[in-house]
Parts: sequence; C-alpha cells; structure tokens
Amino acid sequence: TVVVVGRAREMPAVVDGEIVVRRMLPTSATFDHRTADGAHLGLLTRLVKEFVENPNEEGVVRMEGKIYGPEGTVEEAAG
Repeated sequence: TVVVVGRAREMPAVVDGEIVVRRMLPTSATFDHRTADGAHLGLLTRLVKEFVENPNEEGVVRMEGKIYGPEGTVEEAAG
C-alpha cells in the first residue's frame, strides 16, 4: 500500500450551504488488490482522515467504538 499526502492549501468548500475557505490536504492511496483487501484500505483512509481532522496528543484515533493506537493496536473503547 502506498499513501501519498499532498501540500495543504486553502480552497473553496461548501459548508451548511455557504461557500467558505477551508484548508484542504489532498491524499491518495493505491494498493495491489491481490495482496490486500479493499476494506483495509478503506479503513486506513478513514483513520488518516480522522487523525488529520482531529489530532490529539495520545496519537490515537477513536472511531466507531474502537481505539486505534500506535503500531496498529486496536482496543474496544470504554462505555
């Protein structure tokens, strides 16, 4: 899997029906479907998006009742 992150820049975006300026970070990813499941790439893409949009000091992503930590660890989120 190859993940490429472009340069962040300000671009127009529609938010609540209004055109506003937002900082956008283009990304792309490719993989060989013979060696990886597309669902894994989808999860990776969502994790990267969530972490970029909501960074934290712990270096973890909380998504859908799970905590994705450093080095690929996954835990069930408490309560």
